[in-house]
Amino acid sequence: MNSSLGPYILLILVLHALNCQSQHVPPPSSAPYRLDAPAHSFNLPEALHEISGLAGEPAGPRLMAVQDETGVLYFLDKNSGAVLDSTWFWKPGDYEGLEWLQDTAYVVKSSGTLYRLLHTERDTAQVEKYNTPLSGEYDVEGLGYDAQTRSILLACKAQPDDQDQDVRSIFGFSLATWQLIPEPLVLIRRSEVEAFVKQCTSCEHQDKLSESFNPQQKEFPFSPSAIAVHPISGHWYVLSSVGKTLLVMSPSGDIIYMVKLRKQVHPQPEGLWFDTDGTLYISNEGGTDGSGLIHRFRYEPSGR
Repeated sequence: MNSSLGPYILLILVLHALNCQSQHVPPPSSAPYRLDAPAHSFNLPEALHEISGLAGEPAGPRLMAVQDETGVLYFLDKNSGAVLDSTWFWKPGDYEGLEWLQDTAYVVKSSGTLYRLLHTERDTAQVEKYNTPLSGEYDVEGLGYDAQTRSILLACKAQPDDQDQDVRSIFGFSLATWQLIPEPLVLIRRSEVEAFVKQCTSCEHQDKLSESFNPQQKEFPFSPSAIAVHPISGHWYVLSSVGKTLLVMSPSGDIIYMVKLRKQVHPQPEGLWFDTDGTLYISNEGGTDGSGLIHRFRYEPSGR
C-alpha cells in the first residue's frame, strides 16, 4: 500500500463511521406542533356539539365532520368552521371515525361497521355498507388511511373481555379486497408505552405523562379516539381522548414520541386530520359546558 494514501484512507474511515452514527440518531421527543397554542380555533354550531370524526379535502377549502348520534356528513369551511352543506347517509347511530379519499367518504360506527359514502353532493349519499368481524367490544373510534398498504385504518378504543386489556389494536380494511385484514396491523402495548415514557425525559409535559402511565395504575389509560397518517413524515398519529394523549409511531409500531395535551386547550379531543402541507386539525366535543371546536396547528418540522 502506498503510505501517502494512509491519511486519506483514515479520513474515509472516519467519515464512514460518522455517517453510520448519523443514521442512528434517536427519534425526536417532541411533536413538530405547538399543541398548547393553536394557530387558529373556531367554535362549531350546535349540530356538531358532539363532533366525533374529522377529515378534509387535501389542499381544498372544506373540512368534513360527523357527530356520534346522527347519520349526517357535514361539510365545513376550513377557515371559519361554518357549515357549508350536509348530506344524510344512514339512520341515527354511534358514528365515530371519518376519512375522505378523493371524492369518497368513509365513516365507521363503534360496532366496527364501515360505510362508504358516494355522491356526497346529493341530499342523500349513496352508501355501501361493510360489516367487519369487529364487534362493539372493540369500540372502534379512529379512522385513517395508509397509502402504503392501501387500507383504511381502524383504531380500537378497547379490547374484548377475553383478550389482553393492556393492548390496543389498529386493524386495516383493505381497499383491494374490501375486507378486514384478520390480524391487527399494529398493537399498542402498555409495557412499551410505559418504557418509552420512563426514558423520554425531554418529552413535553413528561411529568404528566409519567403520572398517567404509571405501572401502578390499574388500567391502561390510552384508548384511541382518532388516527391519521402524517402526509410528510409518514408517521401514524394516534389520539386518545382518555388521558388526553397524542402518541406518534412508525407504521411498524415503534413509538416516536408522545405528548400530553392540556385540558384547557383540548377539553375532549376526538378528531384528527392533516392537510397536505402538514397542517394539523384537532376537533373537540363540546361536553356539558361548551360548544364543539376545531383547532388548527402549523407544521414546524425544524423545531421550536
